[in-house]
Amino acid sequence: MTLTSCTQPTNSRANYNNSNGNGWDNGNSGSGGNGGWDWGNGGSDSDDSGNNEQTDSGDGYGDGNEEGTADGDGQTTNFYTVGTIVLRGSSRVSSGSNVMWSSTSLGNGQAMLYTDSRFNIRVRPRTAPTQGTTDAYGEKCHYNPQQYKKLRIKLCIRAQGESCESNMIRSVTFGDIANEEVSKVKEFSSYSLPTTTGPIIVDVLDVQWDWSCQFYLNQGYSQSSAEVNGYCPMARVWDNDCVGFDLQFSTDYTKDFPASAPRM
Repeated sequence: MTLTSCTQPTNSRANYNNSNGNGWDNGNSGSGGNGGWDWGNGGSDSDDSGNNEQTDSGDGYGDGNEEGTADGDGQTTNFYTVGTIVLRGSSRVSSGSNVMWSSTSLGNGQAMLYTDSRFNIRVRPRTAPTQGTTDAYGEKCHYNPQQYKKLRIKLCIRAQGESCESNMIRSVTFGDIANEEVSKVKEFSSYSLPTTTGPIIVDVLDVQWDWSCQFYLNQGYSQSSAEVNGYCPMARVWDNDCVGFDLQFSTDYTKDFPASAPRM
């Protein structure tokens, strides 16, 4: 039986029970899971301390499959890719949390995230997951995919026991990035990395898409119509619909993104 979501755009958020399930790889792909920050619809966050990427409509910076570059330490491992992380608008790491996904769900895979002086990261939105795809929490995507073309993704890095709210300089917003294209690279220098003897933790705080806007435009509204206020150009993903994206990052122990990969 084929189901099509009839959910209307909404600001409401649902709690989500925590579970795990992720894949990871160096330079390729796998599948991931955990959960969101309340931006309000269509807005950007003023607490990003200037770490906001703005691209022209439909922009991206290549497919993300290039080989990394070793520095003087002669690294042989390519930069890592964690993906595809599939989330719903309602995904949360635990009931009452604002986080949509966390690298703490990677289990032993967190060993990838040890670093002392370099942590560079970018995102790659993926085409909408098909009906029946398992999301990061082991739940099926029940509806036919909504045909979003771009995602905006906010994340932060932190140490175990810290919260993202305590140091917003470590947060960054990537967007608006076209499907199957990578964003610019955010370089976290040694002074901005959290002090920790453990792995860096990456939390995904929110994901927005362009589909809510397109939903209204398809019904004949214009972007200047009052009905689309808060939904164009980007808005939070609807609670019951799925989106997918990858995270790519380099550390002290991997090759870095090549010089041809643009930086923020």
